[in-house]
Amino acid sequence: MIHASYFLKYTLQITVFLCLSGIVYGQQPPCGTNNPAPGNACIDAPFICNLDGYCGTTLSSYSADAWGTQTSSIFTIGTGLLGGFTNVSSNDGCGTGATIENNSFLKFVADAPNVDLGLWVGNCINASWMSGIQFYIFQLDDICGQGSVTNIYCDGQFSPTSSSQTISLSGLTAGETYYIMIDGFEGDVCDYTFTAESGISVGISADIDPNTFLCSGQSITVQASGGSGNYSWSGDLGLSDTTGMSVVITPPTAPGTYNYSVTSSDTNACTGSSDYDFSITVSSSGTPIFTNPGPVCSGATFTLPNISENGISGTWSPAVNTSATTMYTYTPDDTTCTSSMTMTVVVGNQVTPTFINPGPICSGNAFTLSTTSDNGAAGTWSPAINNTATTTYMFTPYDTTCTSLVTMTVVVENQITPAFVNPGPLCLGNSFVLPTVSDNGVPGTWSPAINDTVTVTYTFTPDDTLCTSAVSMTVVIEDEIVPEFTNPGPICSGTSFSLPTVSNNGVTGNWSPSIDNTQSTTYTFTPDLGCAVSVIMDVQVNPSPNASMVTSVLSGEVPLDIEFENTSTNSTNFTWDFGNGEFSSSSDTYLSMLYNEVGTYEVILIASNGACTDTATTTIVVIESELVIHVPNVFTPNGDFVNDVFFIESNGAKTIYVEILNRWGDLMCKLENSSDVWNGGESNDGVYFYRYEITDFSDKVYTGHGYFHLIRGK
Repeated sequence: MIHASYFLKYTLQITVFLCLSGIVYGQQPPCGTNNPAPGNACIDAPFICNLDGYCGTTLSSYSADAWGTQTSSIFTIGTGLLGGFTNVSSNDGCGTGATIENNSFLKFVADAPNVDLGLWVGNCINASWMSGIQFYIFQLDDICGQGSVTNIYCDGQFSPTSSSQTISLSGLTAGETYYIMIDGFEGDVCDYTFTAESGISVGISADIDPNTFLCSGQSITVQASGGSGNYSWSGDLGLSDTTGMSVVITPPTAPGTYNYSVTSSDTNACTGSSDYDFSITVSSSGTPIFTNPGPVCSGATFTLPNISENGISGTWSPAVNTSATTMYTYTPDDTTCTSSMTMTVVVGNQVTPTFINPGPICSGNAFTLSTTSDNGAAGTWSPAINNTATTTYMFTPYDTTCTSLVTMTVVVENQITPAFVNPGPLCLGNSFVLPTVSDNGVPGTWSPAINDTVTVTYTFTPDDTLCTSAVSMTVVIEDEIVPEFTNPGPICSGTSFSLPTVSNNGVTGNWSPSIDNTQSTTYTFTPDLGCAVSVIMDVQVNPSPNASMVTSVLSGEVPLDIEFENTSTNSTNFTWDFGNGEFSSSSDTYLSMLYNEVGTYEVILIASNGACTDTATTTIVVIESELVIHVPNVFTPNGDFVNDVFFIESNGAKTIYVEILNRWGDLMCKLENSSDVWNGGESNDGVYFYRYEITDFSDKVYTGHGYFHLIRGK
């Protein structure tokens, strides 16, 4: 329900008007057969094509539907529907004192700038001074529920009449939609009837000839007019949309005739429903499309089809020539929507690529294969070059139209690599020799001279280097090596760890005794054969803490206060995460936490003894409490200490805000906390209005209003 601040003054003015006017309640004119119910909201307004005999009622079940802000004066104009409706009368509004109680909506399409409506009102239930309806005609500048409106006509109190009264509208735009808002004056329930209509559109047409011709691929925009303003489009393929005033039609590209229709129908069986049928004949269009058969080799046969790939028929000239490159012209049979085109078919001579073979070569020797033949053919070789085995390669020209593929085999002879057994690694001072004949029979010499005091890389040079390669061999001379390890300790008791069998500096070996992760132990590393020595390592094992907790409850209604008991052992330091953004490092055995919001919270306790940690978790579930609101309907501020104050009682309320007003709308008191009360002050006995807004602990907002009696008694 929407009220204006000038309610009392406005109703007094209307009362005087009615007393002077001498209205006579007359008989309601007969109703027509097409009477869809008005929309309870602007967006639900039905189209009414014939208002003659339209009957309706301002039912009390209708709720107020408006948007925007109210106009307060000629200097402060409101916004939206509410601002237009309450505008001053010079702007076709009903004035700043107008209110909306139980409004409903209709809409119609104007067929001319001037529209005449006859309106009868009667059978009202209110007293005569506040009887009748409010009648408001406007045009949307945006959509229902948002944006501004343009005022057309407004009557703040259309009183019951003995006969129909004429309402003349001017300055309308033909084809535009206009809205009618009917509202019971001060919530009155009245019957009303429209008894005439003039200037409302009912026909339908479209800006296209019933028989239209297009070339294949063309589109056409078609716009409908007349009717109710609601248009439905149907027919063959090519419609850009099935609703709306305007559509783009792109018929199928195949030649033929395609049929379409536009219908204007009202959702409530409007008597102005009609349709408009039309057809579009499509002819072949565009440039013929063909796939060029060339390039071809001299003497190769090919054909030129008489029907293009996009369905156009025609002929080629001159005749096909397979011995020379020729340009051919294609002439369509029907040139109305199509054009001629030319195509050149290239005819070339056959070429066989020639190359110089780089082989034979020794295995491992690099070679290349030219990507351009000796006679100028460019292309690629496959597979990739392999200089370790005899391989047949294929040359594929880039242009294979008249150039042949060729193969070439490159012979690769085995490369012999001298093989030796390395005498190292050796410990410092151990003597050794390097043989002058390899294990696979290759003779040669070594350099530099043997040195048994330091690691040296020696080079073997074969006596015959044709397909035999030189090799290098490093003989390692090792100093005494002390294995190096990273101690895994200290660790917590029960924590797994390992001792690597290869030291940080590469020594392999084994550890003894077996790993024990429950107590500190000294371990010995024994190297495998080599120049390394044994080492020992002490691994320290610390005792582990045990984190645990006990909660007073695990779930409950918001606000939920929970006590936590720290039952951890072997621990000195603690970190609490209560899951609600609160943390604590307290060492107290008992801690409490208040949860003010609904949700599931994971509580984490980390216990440590300086070296080791342990974690315990639990889940707290806080559910929404049921909010109960109790409002008294009477209170007696007479000083007897019984029911002396008015207040709203609510469990589970996070915030409370209450306003108390007298019957003239004056604010008497605000209650802004759950503990606030009103003792009545100097107020007189009577009925008072209250309204409240209460928020629970999940931030859900509850609103309400009502009345109560203030009785002081004697």
